[in-house]
Amino acid sequence: MKRKILLRYIIFFIGIFLMGLGISLTAKTSLGTTPISSVPLLLSKILPLSFGTMAFLLSILFIFIEWLILRKDFTKEYYAQIIVTPFFGYFIDLGMLIFKNLKPETYLQNVLILLVACLLIGFGISLQVIARVLINSAEGLVKVIADKTNSKFGNIKILFDSSLILIAIVISLVAFREVQDIREGTIFVAIALGSLAKFNLKIFDRIGIDWLYI
Repeated sequence: MKRKILLRYIIFFIGIFLMGLGISLTAKTSLGTTPISSVPLLLSKILPLSFGTMAFLLSILFIFIEWLILRKDFTKEYYAQIIVTPFFGYFIDLGMLIFKNLKPETYLQNVLILLVACLLIGFGISLQVIARVLINSAEGLVKVIADKTNSKFGNIKILFDSSLILIAIVISLVAFREVQDIREGTIFVAIALGSLAKFNLKIFDRIGIDWLYI
């Protein structure tokens, strides 16, 4: 049983790794990054901190907001999110390092890179779901708000992502007098990731992964 739990943690962190690589890839295109990474990417251009570091700090902020909402109901499950955040930020910065020489020149090249990024992030999300060990801070905050307001997770997720995009637009307009890193690719990624994750999970169900939880 302990080996299976260890394997599930390994699967989870592989998922975080792939997600970090995918997010760093979106930053290399001119089509826009993911809603969750739009704010830290823009702040990293303003402040002397890396993309991954800003993503880490934003994740800590999400956890703090969860604590403000839950207080005494903030259980070990939520504290465990703190374990994930440094790895998430590190993997984003690692991806930026790996892809530092990647400079797409044409629109088609940007589209292809964005598609690869979506595949990586979508598969990474799927691995985190099937691991069933931890939850990242963004999804954790959405779940907390959904539970507290008796709303559907999907509806709160849409509002959450939309709010991040609006905040990113405001930051961009104030800092650069134009909208940066929020384009058609941002909308495409937001829509595509859910479908990709569902597709991957169906594949895992067909393969059969129940043995991981027994």
